[in-house]
Amino acid sequence: MGDQEAVKLSTRALAGRGVPSAEASHRKGPYLYVLEERAPRACSAHGLPESRRVKMMVRTKPSASRAPGRRFGITANIFSTAAGVSEDSQHAVLVKARWPLCRQCDLRRRVYFGSFLLMLASGLLALIAVVLIRATGDASPSLIWPFLIGLALFLGSVVPFVLGSLPRLTGTHAAADGSGLIVEHPDPKFIHALAIRTC
Repeated sequence: MGDQEAVKLSTRALAGRGVPSAEASHRKGPYLYVLEERAPRACSAHGLPESRRVKMMVRTKPSASRAPGRRFGITANIFSTAAGVSEDSQHAVLVKARWPLCRQCDLRRRVYFGSFLLMLASGLLALIAVVLIRATGDASPSLIWPFLIGLALFLGSVVPFVLGSLPRLTGTHAAADGSGLIVEHPDPKFIHALAIRTC
């Protein structure tokens, strides 16, 4: 990533789906936007030439007014968690974009996604196997180990899923007011390609 803190690419609202004015504040989201211009042909994370272009949907960051526990989904009350998710979705700004990935980012995404699928499938198979064995009447204490391993793989699969997400790889998120797509710490070569495009 580069030294510049962030750059913003302009967006436009899809018909009738933008952030409402004060007079129409009753209208709920999510609010949908698209890039006004095509993204540069350079990777925002590494500045390398585009290897392929992918479709992605980037949203606003969680509101800073939310408590830290709720922001990271940690709460003792499942109903408050559901209410927080619903509240976020009603005010979320989503930006649709076709975004360039270099070979390095593309490979990293494939590795993370492959790891996610492997961990998820392995965890589910282990848990199902334990349940089926218990159903046959086998109550061996040793079944606790494949159960715990399966559970750990199943729950841990969220880690590569998050690390391989496009917003995470590209360092992007939507501006809360829908005014643009923000790229955090972009590579200088990406900034240069963006400057050339907008000249």
